[in-house]
Amino acid sequence: MSEVVMHNLYLLSIAMSIAYLLILLSYWLLSRRIPIQSNIEHKDWPKISILIAARNEANNIITCLNSIEALDYPKAQLEVIIGNDQSQDETGQLIEDFIRNKTGYKIIHLSGQEFPQTKGKARVLACLAEQAQGDYLLITDADVIVSKSWAKALISKLHFESLD
Repeated sequence: MSEVVMHNLYLLSIAMSIAYLLILLSYWLLSRRIPIQSNIEHKDWPKISILIAARNEANNIITCLNSIEALDYPKAQLEVIIGNDQSQDETGQLIEDFIRNKTGYKIIHLSGQEFPQTKGKARVLACLAEQAQGDYLLITDADVIVSKSWAKALISKLHFESLD
């Protein structure tokens, strides 16, 4: 390629990187503006189910589960269901070890035969949703670290503002 084309590609990649960073910054700034209903009593928060699909996530699952454990949502109103989707690494064992002696956590080991009309993550989430007892279903990936106020921020928007 000519030097001019290479230079233009270089400038384009820099511009795209800056645009991406600006988008991330705007999402962060907007998320800080979401009011959290912190004056609500624990008994008023609805029961929620957090669904996590995991397949070969041994490198990420414990960090994700630790962030879920650190949520400021009332523990009595929280259910966490993790779907181990035929992992070929130690994901299933890591989840079992983490949730041992914890109330509100459940692991479902999937065989791949469930909900044959669906595939991949949709199949896993369908299985988890079928087991969920919460009024609201929150979904996150096994490689995500949620913020401490993630659940309260979402539920305050979904639940409490809809009551107004």
